[in-house]
Amino acid sequence: MSDSICNFLPVKYDSGSIKTIRFVYETEYAKLQQPFLCPMFLIYIVCSGTASLTVENSSYPLSRGTVFFAFPGCPFRLTGSEDFTYIYISFMGSGAPGLLGQFSITPQNPVFPGMEHLCPLYEMSIRRMDQQNANVLTEGLLLYTLSFLAPPAVQTQPLSAADNIFATIVDYVDQHYSDPEISLSRIAGIFSYSEKYLSSLFKRHMNIGFNAYLRNLRIQRAQELIEKQGGTLTDIACACGYRDASYFSKVFKSRTGWTPTEYIHIAEEKNSILKYLK
Repeated sequence: MSDSICNFLPVKYDSGSIKTIRFVYETEYAKLQQPFLCPMFLIYIVCSGTASLTVENSSYPLSRGTVFFAFPGCPFRLTGSEDFTYIYISFMGSGAPGLLGQFSITPQNPVFPGMEHLCPLYEMSIRRMDQQNANVLTEGLLLYTLSFLAPPAVQTQPLSAADNIFATIVDYVDQHYSDPEISLSRIAGIFSYSEKYLSSLFKRHMNIGFNAYLRNLRIQRAQELIEKQGGTLTDIACACGYRDASYFSKVFKSRTGWTPTEYIHIAEEKNSILKYLK
């Protein structure tokens, strides 16, 4: 009989929330517009083929089982073989920068090879995902993957005062993005900090400014509403913090490449196909 194992867990510092947004199996990356410029964080795993990742004037080889990351406001390019495919999870939230920092994952250190054992798990997970298990499945998969990337003998440090401030503010934004009155000026007043200081926190932690973060959050929420609930264009715009449906449509197209109406049709076709496959 094997010996029992009992491990005490280290103190967990509350570093804010993580929200997974997309879970995608990409088989035709060559048709996508480059350079890629992400409005949020992404974790990728290569499923087949080979490629080269170019980010911040550095290149990294990619092959099956390589895990790599993309960061908000940090453009990158992929140059790969015809059979190059990958799966990715996009995510955001106040806890994302601290979580990646805990594992020394930065734009200067974005690639982690040798994770072939995770490929079958990703491939199985994306095929069994549905609306009921989507959040727990993708969040669990993200955290499980990170557990293999921890450098040896890393000591987790408590968050600094600025980190705690940022986490609190982003949590507030995540909860109040549907309020059309929310703004950097209003948040500065609520939390008694200058707009300049809060703006610097967003750029330091997210690589994008407050307005870009809020816009990305609202458009991602709009996509979720269209895909899962539907509704009129006015209702969706209002639920995402836009009083003017026409302006919402303009912003939506600038971020996704489609108008909301076009995206509604795409979502309806996708849902019909999924129902047929079931």
